[in-house]
Amino acid sequence: MSSRINLRVSTVIFLILLPSLILISLSTGKLVYSNLNKRILDGFDRKLYSVSTAVASFIDGNNHKDLLKIKQTRGMAYNQKLGLIYANYALEDYVIKIRQRGGNIRTVGPHGVQFSGDLAYDDQAGVLYTVDEVSGELVSINPRDGDGQGVVIGETGYECYGLAYDSDHRVLYSNNENLIKIDPKTGVGEVIGYLGDEFSAVRGLAFDNKNRRLYGIDTHSNQLLKINIHTGAGKLIGNLRQKDEITGQENRPLKFGVFGLAYDENKKKLYGSGTLDWIEIDPETALTKPMAVQIIPEKEKILYKRYADPMIRIMEKRDLTYLYTCVLRDRARRLSYVLDATQNEFHGWVGWTDPDEPDENTKNSWFQGKVFISDIQPWEEWGLLKSAYIPIFDDNDDVVAIAGADVDISIIKEKRGKALLKVFLIGTGLLAVGIFVSMRITQQIVKPLRELKEMALSVAGGKYGHKVNINTPFEMEILSGTFNEMSEALEMIITELSESNLQLEHRRRDQELRRLMARRIDSKKYPDSNRIAHGYAFAPSYSYHAIGWVIREDEFILWNGKSPEESMESVKLKDDMANIIEWLADRYSNWDEFNAELKKIFPDNLYYLCRFYPEKNMIKTFSRKPTKAIVINKLGETEIIDLQERETFLLEENHAVIIASLPYDDLLTLMLEIKKKAENPDSGFSVTCADGYFSILKDLLGKTSIFQKDLNSGIFCAMTASDPITGDRGVPLER
Repeated sequence: MSSRINLRVSTVIFLILLPSLILISLSTGKLVYSNLNKRILDGFDRKLYSVSTAVASFIDGNNHKDLLKIKQTRGMAYNQKLGLIYANYALEDYVIKIRQRGGNIRTVGPHGVQFSGDLAYDDQAGVLYTVDEVSGELVSINPRDGDGQGVVIGETGYECYGLAYDSDHRVLYSNNENLIKIDPKTGVGEVIGYLGDEFSAVRGLAFDNKNRRLYGIDTHSNQLLKINIHTGAGKLIGNLRQKDEITGQENRPLKFGVFGLAYDENKKKLYGSGTLDWIEIDPETALTKPMAVQIIPEKEKILYKRYADPMIRIMEKRDLTYLYTCVLRDRARRLSYVLDATQNEFHGWVGWTDPDEPDENTKNSWFQGKVFISDIQPWEEWGLLKSAYIPIFDDNDDVVAIAGADVDISIIKEKRGKALLKVFLIGTGLLAVGIFVSMRITQQIVKPLRELKEMALSVAGGKYGHKVNINTPFEMEILSGTFNEMSEALEMIITELSESNLQLEHRRRDQELRRLMARRIDSKKYPDSNRIAHGYAFAPSYSYHAIGWVIREDEFILWNGKSPEESMESVKLKDDMANIIEWLADRYSNWDEFNAELKKIFPDNLYYLCRFYPEKNMIKTFSRKPTKAIVINKLGETEIIDLQERETFLLEENHAVIIASLPYDDLLTLMLEIKKKAENPDSGFSVTCADGYFSILKDLLGKTSIFQKDLNSGIFCAMTASDPITGDRGVPLER
């Protein structure tokens, strides 16, 4: 019942404290999350502001418009027979061609493919192939000068980016995340296999017909790879790198992206169409160097690199998604990109116009010449972005461009996720601390009650005088003090009662002892018995020995056994043993029957028993412990016999038998003493005199018994250890 009360008290306290702590933890978590979220957004705002301001500060608005003259290329193919390089303009539906050794740039087109990607050249048919990246249509283009209107062959059925021609098998290879085989006659595509998880943005393909190798450029990571044309699996050759002009080492990563690829079988080199430069690539090592043929004027190229290089470094270090400059056209209804630090598949070509109308922040920055930071906004092509816009001025303080910086919402979500994790950890920690505190408080309240309960149970169980020390709370301290006073008072009362009861018990036991002693050796109590006397030894120093005897007309019985150390119990046991053994002797004259019943009644208490028949001169013995019999003749010569091995003795004339439960050394001492006295005429010792034995054995009280046959007088005498109360040394029996 008390345990249920303690449980109820603990539960009530816990149920009151725990919801409060949970509410505090939730409120704290919400506050922490709000602060962290605000700090995250403020941090991004500061980052965007600082980055866009930095970009606007080092770009000269006076020559920014010159960058719009740049025309970038993307897809690339090579005419092995004529040594011509073909490439697509990134934003125009024209193909340009130029000899590998240099010369004038000539154009072919317009071919009519708005979203033309990579190029492939068929030497046998003398035609170029390209794929519309949006519609997936395969288109053939006549590369002759002048009109190069494209002819749609058919739909591939897939989004296709890279393109290469296998002249031996007369098939085209293209790709998305898979390698695709295309029939150049029908345009039907067929998936060969998966390129691999690490190659997600392959935008250029080239085929080595002599060695049957297909190469690819992963624009996202600027990696050169070799593709298995049977399985589609890509294998990395290496990262595109260039020679460092300062150190001369050939391990400097290529900064700008590569968006097209072609193969020269004669030189065994790959050609790549980059953001600014056309480059030559070693297919074995991925080492690059600029080609002699260039299509972008040197002036604009230098200007572009001057601004794009630091923008690329800033974007990488500040973990931005996009960093760019742009201009507004058509009365601010269109936005065209100029510089773009993104050098992967999301690169914005110079002059590329966003199909969406500029947002209000961009317009405000353009018209008001101020910095604007947007909220998180959805874009159809770019996703969720948070952006900053800052104007770029010329010498006349006119806005000529805008520097923009974007952060993808996924980065903000990642930051928020970390913030939520932090809030969760803080909340969990607070909740754990709260639970611990509530449990401690509950324990501090319930523990004193439990201690008082245990003290009350102890007092109720008779353990008076117990005290309990409770210091807090104050009310419990007062209550525990009252309990302690009550316990001490009960202890004093019970102690006094116990002492009184003990005195009464001592008086009762003394009276009982006197009554029992008055009954010993009282032959008149047994009128039907032929007993002459019976009794038992009683000595405080040997109270643990139950020694007794029964003297009858035709026999003498003597025993020794184990007795309780408590005096009253010892007296009772000795008296009961004397009465029971005498009753057994009356009932069973046969030794075997007597012995069997004796063992049943006294399985443990009886050490040994001797039954002496004077007329037969015979002694029957029963022994449970090692007990020795010393046979002595009139000359004092002795012999030791083990009673556990021999239980019947014939007492010859002029002999005595001593039964002793003594250690062997004490037996030897006893025998030497008897021998010494028997040989000394002045000692007064005689084998036929019981007093002589008594004088020797008086120090061995309770451990020996003697049977003696006197040859001269014809009297059989029995002697036991002295009884200090009566001084009896034995009772003679006449034949």
